[in-house]
Order: sequence, then C-alpha cells, then structure tokens
Amino acid sequence: MGCSAISFSYSTLLGFSIHVFGKVLIRIRESTIAAKRGKEMSLRVREERLYVENQLGNSVLQAVFQGTVELPVNAEGIARVVWVKGHPVISKIAAGEDQVKLQGAIDIQMVYVPEVLEGDTAELQRVEWPGAIPFDHYVDIVGAEPYMTAEASLDVVGCEYEVRPDRRVVDLDVLTLVKASIKTGQSRNVITAAAVGAPKKLVTDELTLNTRIPILEVPFNKEITGIVELPEEADSISKILDVRCELIVPPVEVAQGKMTITGTTEVDLIYVAVGGGVRRVVFENQLPLEVDHHDPILDQDMGVKVKTSANWDAFVVNDGRAVRIELSVSGTAEVNRRQVTRVLTSLSCPTDESIETRTETINVDSVVNEKAHQTVVQGILELLETDPPIRELLRAEARPQIVDYRVEEDKVTLEGAVDIELIYLAYTDEELKPLHSVTFPAALPIQQSIVIGGLEPGMKVNFETAVKVIKTDLINRETIEVFVTLRFDVEVLEEIQADVVVEAIEMTPPDPDPPSVTYVFVQEKDTLWKLARQYHSDETAILQANSWLQDEGKIELRPGDKICIPRK
Repeated sequence: MGCSAISFSYSTLLGFSIHVFGKVLIRIRESTIAAKRGKEMSLRVREERLYVENQLGNSVLQAVFQGTVELPVNAEGIARVVWVKGHPVISKIAAGEDQVKLQGAIDIQMVYVPEVLEGDTAELQRVEWPGAIPFDHYVDIVGAEPYMTAEASLDVVGCEYEVRPDRRVVDLDVLTLVKASIKTGQSRNVITAAAVGAPKKLVTDELTLNTRIPILEVPFNKEITGIVELPEEADSISKILDVRCELIVPPVEVAQGKMTITGTTEVDLIYVAVGGGVRRVVFENQLPLEVDHHDPILDQDMGVKVKTSANWDAFVVNDGRAVRIELSVSGTAEVNRRQVTRVLTSLSCPTDESIETRTETINVDSVVNEKAHQTVVQGILELLETDPPIRELLRAEARPQIVDYRVEEDKVTLEGAVDIELIYLAYTDEELKPLHSVTFPAALPIQQSIVIGGLEPGMKVNFETAVKVIKTDLINRETIEVFVTLRFDVEVLEEIQADVVVEAIEMTPPDPDPPSVTYVFVQEKDTLWKLARQYHSDETAILQANSWLQDEGKIELRPGDKICIPRK
C-alpha cells in the first residue's frame, strides 16, 4: 500500500499516532525522531567531490579529400604550377555512435606561372579558392556515444594535383592527417577518510588518484589588425605570393580572480619584388594578442591549456613598403586544477559489523607522469633529375608525423617521420622568376626513446609533437642537409577500475515494534540508500511508496522533501 493516501499535518507527526481499524498504521513520536534523526552517531566520514575522467579511445588516420578548382574567367592559363596549399577550417566536431564527426572545408591557394605569348614576360600568379573542398568526415572509435566529449584535428600534409588539358581546371587530391579522441567525465562524491568512537575500530583500504578537475572553459575570439613594415634594405613589394602566420602563446599565468592570455605572431612573407625577383622576409613578435578573463574562482594554483586557430588576410600598403595583416583568432582556454585524492575502497568495523557501506565502480585515468623532451633529427636530401638545381633557398618547412609508439619497461619509443618542403629559386634560363617547390615525404625518420618515471606496459601514452627550429645547409645545387629540432610533450595515464566507497552509515539496532510507515523530512546529505538503512527499510519499497520520486525521472532528494518510509 502506498503512503500518498494518508493526509496529516506536521504537528500530527510530532505528537500523535493514527489508528485505523484498531491497528497502528503510522507511529512517529518526538522521542522516535530524536532516536532516528538526532542521535549523535560515532561514525564520522569526510566526503570530497572527485572528478573522474576516462579517455575511452583515440584514433589517427590519413584521409584524402578530392575536389576541382577552376581559374577565374579573367585569369591566364596555367603553364606550370609552383605550389598548391590547403588550409583546413573545421566548423563542427561532435561525438556520434562509435565515431567522431568532423565538418568543415579546405581553403585552397595556388601559385603558378601563366601561359604567355612568346617574348612576353610571365608574371607569377596567386589564386585563392575559399571553402573549395567541403568535408563531412568521421573517425571510428568503438564505444563513442553522442553525449561524450570529442576532440579532433585535421592537418593538410600534402596536395597532389593534375592540370586538365584546357590549362584552367585543376583536379586535387588533398592528403590529410586526422586525429580524434573520445573521453567521458563526471563528478561524484566519494569518502576519503573515516573515524569512529572508541571502543570501535575501523579497517580501511585506500587508493590514491592523481586527476585534473576542469574549472572553467573560456572561449574567445579576437580580431587583430597590424602593419608590418619591410626592413630598409628589402625590395618593395609588387605582389604577395604567400603569407604564413604562426601564433605563439606562452604559458598562461593565473592570479587570484584573473588570468591573461598573451601571444605574438610570426609572419612569414614570400613576395614578388618591384622590378623582378622573389623575396622572403620573416617578422617576429607581431600582432600582439591579449585576452583578459575575470572570475572569482580563479587562483594561482590552476593550470591553463590554450587551443587556438587562426585565419588571416594580407594586403600590400604604403607603396609596397608594408603589409597590413588582418588576423582572426578563435580559441578556448581550459582551466583545470590538479587533484591528488586518497579514496577509500573498503570500510568496515570487524568488532560488531555495525558499519554499512555502498560502493560504486569508477573508471578513471590517473596521471602518472608528464615529460617534455627535445631532440634533433637530421638528414640529407637529394633533388630528383626533374627538379632544377637550387640557386637560393627561400623557405624550409617540416611536418612531423608520429604513426606508432611502443612501451618497454619505463620508456616509450615514438616512431614516425618528418615531411620536408623546400621553396627555392632555381638555376634556369626559362623564366625570369624561377620559383620552385619540392616536397620530400617521410624525409627524416623519427625513432625517439624517452624514459619516463612510473611508466609501465599497458598504460596510456598521450603526446604532442612540435617543430621548434629548422635549419638547412646547402651542400651543392642538388643536395641539402636539414636539421629539425622537435619537442615532444608526453603524458602517461594509468587507467584504474576500482570500487570506491561513496556512502557509509553506522547502523542502530532495529525497533522491536516498528511502525507500519514512518514519515521523515529530508535533511542535508540524506540519500535514498541512507534512509533505507537508517530505518531498516528497502530502497525499492521507498520508491514504490513515493511514486513522485520516479515520476521526476531522476531520483534526487532535496532538503525539506517529505518521504514516506514503509516497514520492511
């Protein structure tokens, strides 16, 4: 029989019994309340909020996106392509059923030598196709669900092309490297310490977890415009061929109630000079970025991970002596705090078995160690017979790709390769501006072993690879030696599955003549499990007697709620 059919007042509960057909149906007196709700128990526990995060899986794969671009109507036909570059813009990342979905488009930029009549001078041309190749791609990760947190990136590692016979249409195969990961995270209360009054004694087991608590996620967008001026000795600009902007963000310092994200941009410019010739100029510490965020929750013990993406446009100004850069930066600052928590995995009182506990199984990635490692990879590159010899090297770019790793004892070995792209002026009499580009896929092998304390086989290893410096030495016109300084940031996680104590109660002897039902008003920290144990009832019976709890869909007791507890 449910309890909702009984009507009563608060004073009735405190002072009277209600009799139906001579049988006591409800019996709650003031002395009973004191015994059940106000008695000082000797068990004392400390509860803490634990954030549990688990990286469900990740995947790295190569994907090829195909498309076609056509020259503008007024553009001259293509005699020779110098380069084709792709810049991805991701508009959406979302988790799905066993997959991570990415949507966006790849902007295409091409520099080429146009077809001209014999005797005329061919001027290098630059063409852009924003959003030329849209993509709606997915990466398989078994176990992914739509409610989980997805992270993904897509990098262009190469562009293959074929110019059609009309010399105006280009078919493209854009090679990309797609990385995706899925993780889950939730907070829950756990018991981290317990004590009991003499003469009782407690026996406990505990587990130490090293986790990060997400505090804030601060999105930001910033429009930055700046003028970069050429050095006095540099030739004036006739036409921009390529601009590369790299935003450099140093570690963020957090103060009480405030954090400031700062950064500067390195601008790498290749252009056609007035009067002929192709030049390259690099501008450092340009276009300063500053984003302030105020929140009382911030303090100096927190860490910040900043993720940014940037798009830009460049315009020649001041009669070719400067370039105006319009930089659009979007990003997210993820604020977290390191948490070292000792949680109880068991709690008992062997002398009288008066302590009852409830446990839950958690799956959590506990941070074992982090390490930054820097190394130099080098190699000698040879031009193909079809490539003209090098007269002047303008730019060298490096793109590292880690394709596998293995763990042996306390070290991880990363394996992959570095792609190298060279942009240079060639020895040739065929053109006035003999600009060429050549790519060496997997030019420099990577096999780097890093010793990390605490690492064991079976642990998860996350890593990020960045190019810090690239240097070149031109041995001869066909041979070049390349030195690439790489930085590896490695994080080791141990996936722990454990039953942890989330609730504990000291039991009192049952009433020899319990009432048929008991009404209580919910107090702070009361749960269905605690009330069922405290009144020697059953959780299922309490739910059946209080159907409104189930109607709300989520069983959550609030202080002041009126609960009917039937006799077991």
